[in-house]
Amino acid sequence: MSVISDGRLIEMIVDGNLKLEPFLLDNIQPASIDLRLDKLIKTPKKNGVIDLTIDNAAYFEDVTIKDDYILRAGDMILGQTLEHIGIPRDCNATIHNRSSLARVGLDVSVASYINPGYEGKLPIIIKNIGNLPIKLVPGIRICQMEISDVQPSPVRDYSQRRDSKYFGEFDSLVSKIHLDKEISSFRDGKKEGTLANFINTEIKKRSKNVIDALSDDLKKELGLL
Repeated sequence: MSVISDGRLIEMIVDGNLKLEPFLLDNIQPASIDLRLDKLIKTPKKNGVIDLTIDNAAYFEDVTIKDDYILRAGDMILGQTLEHIGIPRDCNATIHNRSSLARVGLDVSVASYINPGYEGKLPIIIKNIGNLPIKLVPGIRICQMEISDVQPSPVRDYSQRRDSKYFGEFDSLVSKIHLDKEISSFRDGKKEGTLANFINTEIKKRSKNVIDALSDDLKKELGLL
């Protein structure tokens, strides 16, 4: 797996294989793309306990940054990129801190992996790990995205998975972990007992030999039939 450099990144954008809107040539670095901060963020409420089995949007408040936002030391917010991106099915991507921002205590590397075939406005977890407040401005280059080849191409990219909760997302930002298969099965089935017991029981029940776990269609695609 190799990291894609600037010339090929531009070719991929021109060909439409890599989506990046709006496009600014100055954002193309030697082997990465700078992404900018959108004005929409979500801030966590100070009180309460997040229950992973329900929609957690209620635990966050919508904020639209007009000019700037002061991120206090130790605080975390949910932001998103200004750019709408689309990763080809034969590539994946990772998000990295910009050195200039990391040096003042800004960390955006918590959720850094992007699946092949992902498309949407990329959510960014932004945390101030420094000792002083940091003033955030919409439109600032907030992180850098590194894109790599995936060989061979995946059998199912992110857009084709039934559990791709974040494909095509726009202004959602919050976690959708309550839609994870094991969690939604527990909640919607109104199972008795605890979620922990249900998950561990399901693991034991559904664990199979790899060949037995594959459908006939998937076996054919993998050349196993």
